[in-house]
Amino acid sequence: MSNNYDPVLASGKKILCIEDNPLEQMLLTRVLKIIGLDACMASTALEGLNMAAAIDPGLILLDMHLPEMDGSEVLQRLRKQTHLNKVPVVMVTANVWGNEKQELLDAGASEVLTKPILPEVLRQTLHRLM
Repeated sequence: MSNNYDPVLASGKKILCIEDNPLEQMLLTRVLKIIGLDACMASTALEGLNMAAAIDPGLILLDMHLPEMDGSEVLQRLRKQTHLNKVPVVMVTANVWGNEKQELLDAGASEVLTKPILPEVLRQTLHRLM
């Protein structure tokens, strides 16, 4: 990353990461910390929905494949909650098939990123959305 710390992004808002893979959690936490953002981690879809309601995140990074329900269902539930329906949600997936990306964007996702996420791509995405 060329410019690690980004004062524009370091606004005090937390980033909620809903990700079940511990390695991905660790990598996201490190990259966000370098940028200057605090990350809250949820390992399950239900934990993520509860945390989103409790912490008022500035942005949500949402894994597409979670054990309890898939990311698109979590996205639908987030968009139905008045206080969360305008929070940017970045869907994160290892695979995007066919029209899946467009379907996610049409369903209310702010962006769709493919794993592994390059730190600079993540920083640029966050800068654009926050």
